Amino acid sequence: MLKTITLSLMQGNTMTLKVVIATVFLTHLITQCCETTKHTTTTHSITIRQALPEDIDTLNAISYQQYINTFKPMWKKHYATMTPAHHTIDSFVQEKINSNNTTNKNFITQQQKNKESNQKLLIAKLRQGDQEHIAGYCRFEKKDALTMYINFIVVAENFQKLGIAKFLAQAAMNSFDDVTECKFRALAHYDFINNLYTKHGCQQIGTISLDPTTGEVSTDPNAPITHIDYLYTIKK
Repeated sequence: MLKTITLSLMQGNTMTLKVVIATVFLTHLITQCCETTKHTTTTHSITIRQALPEDIDTLNAISYQQYINTFKPMWKKHYATMTPAHHTIDSFVQEKINSNNTTNKNFITQQQKNKESNQKLLIAKLRQGDQEHIAGYCRFEKKDALTMYINFIVVAENFQKLGIAKFLAQAAMNSFDDVTECKFRALAHYDFINNLYTKHGCQQIGTISLDPTTGEVSTDPNAPITHIDYLYTIKK
């Protein structure tokens, strides 16, 4: 199930087009193009594999960065009035961080116990010269015979704009042979992500309001919209 992607990134003044080939030992070959330069070549290799217990601290650090630098400011700006009465915004965000960390641990434990588990967590490991870093991760699960759901996908701020999230998503969608649909959701006001999903052919299938306490879909007809639901058809 190992997936290895090699990116050739160059530095210099003259621009050219470089084809990057990602070899995926699952069902198909992924290719991607990027703009590079001609002079000095630096090769970055990305290995996507299942997360291990020893990865948890790094995954928690990446998650913390995402919650503090992205989720928290967005919540304060657009959803502050929905913060549960027993919470401050700080304590509410911390509760979400703790819950996410616990879920990551549970998914890793489950996939270690059972190789055929429907719950999986993949990491992207980036090698730059002599240095190696966990650059991001994707947590997902199979919901039924034809459908999977991506719960969480994130790339550390230092390693964004290298296509890592795309490679993680593609690897996740190749993890179950019979699955043909992938569902996920994004915060309604996260314009960058929503535009990115639309650009890559994801279909908006609805909007919802999640109860901030339970995490379940709210039954209050007056509750503000918090998320957009998406569907992506997997082509194999």
